[in-house]
Amino acid sequence: MKRALFWALFAAAYYLAAMYRSQPLMAFCLGMLLLAMASFVQSRLLRKGLSVTFPHGLQTVVFGGPRMFSVQIANACPLGAGYCSLTIRAAYAGQAGPGDTIRLKAMAKQGEKQLCFSLSAPYCGLLLFRLDRLAVWDGLSLFCAKKALAAEAKAAVFPPWESLSITLSRPAEDANLSMPERAGTPLSEDHHEIRQLREYRRGGPEPLYPLEPQRQNRQAVDEGI
Repeated sequence: MKRALFWALFAAAYYLAAMYRSQPLMAFCLGMLLLAMASFVQSRLLRKGLSVTFPHGLQTVVFGGPRMFSVQIANACPLGAGYCSLTIRAAYAGQAGPGDTIRLKAMAKQGEKQLCFSLSAPYCGLLLFRLDRLAVWDGLSLFCAKKALAAEAKAAVFPPWESLSITLSRPAEDANLSMPERAGTPLSEDHHEIRQLREYRRGGPEPLYPLEPQRQNRQAVDEGI
């Protein structure tokens, strides 16, 4: 709208200046042309100086109604402020459709600024965000400069937190007992592999290494051989 009004005013002033040969109107038209050129240059410099990123690479949210997310805009251009429009694509990982499209508009002042937006997370999963396109206007909104973006972010959507009470089936002191001791069976009766064993003597049969003597760092032989 501003662009249309600007050029309509320029056309009317130029027509009157040419019709009546008015030097003030010609100077006015020349000033409008210089202003348009300055606005064009400003939009290109703003596009070059603007950078958009996600402040968090990975967020954790609870599924349900609208959840708040944010993007960070940094403007390093010293030529005043302009308006910017940002397009964000959001979809669950593995989703077949195109997902949701979020469009944000803000004043791109010099420095850093965070823009917040809300998006509903209807079910659990991995939600992916991708910056699609950035459009920048000059201070008078006469010219628009666009550029593609490639920043991405993720949000892990979890179910609501619930508190659980856990009750142990056995007393806590039973956790330090071995299985044979819990059953009330002597160790020698339960572990048949250590029956008929004695310490190894030099010159005897080749030593065996069953489980229990090996724990005691002693060699043993089977007396039943």
